[in-house]
Amino acid sequence: KSKRLSQQNDVLFLCFNKLLVDYLISKFSDEMPRVKFTNLYALASLAQGKEANEEDVNVFLNHYDRYNIWRYKHIIIDEGQDFSEEQIKLLYDIAKMEEGCFYVFYDKNQLVQQRNSLNWAKSIECRLVLTRNCRNTRCIAETAGLPIEYTDIKMRIDIPGRKPNLYILKTNNEYLDT
Repeated sequence: KSKRLSQQNDVLFLCFNKLLVDYLISKFSDEMPRVKFTNLYALASLAQGKEANEEDVNVFLNHYDRYNIWRYKHIIIDEGQDFSEEQIKLLYDIAKMEEGCFYVFYDKNQLVQQRNSLNWAKSIECRLVLTRNCRNTRCIAETAGLPIEYTDIKMRIDIPGRKPNLYILKTNNEYLDT
């Protein structure tokens, strides 16, 4: 979708995970020079000239047109389940104001950054539901489903893979001790 849309206009491709952003940049930036792969915090930091927190991101989105960096007609979001309800709404409104397209890809079974109900997903115009895991090994999919008691794993290609470790930590100190 990014490739097609970027043939005519600039595209903002947002995801939450910095490692995924880095991978997308290294893999696709030469092929799709009109697509900006980033996350909201990096984009708000660039616009505001300081490291952004969640409040700064929301200020940026509410006043995106005041910053000299905005040139995007279309917005594509991957990992939509990790964005807040307010951020999704603001990004949707921006795409409408720019007369562009707005796409959100998400997995309700991978709510990692927050435990919300994905209310925004109930009002989207078109929903295509994937019922098979297309990107993880079986072991990763099974481990990721443990915290939400999701066990009905369907695989596109059943690659077993190595079993990852799952750590559920309540404090930063627990993280540092691990």
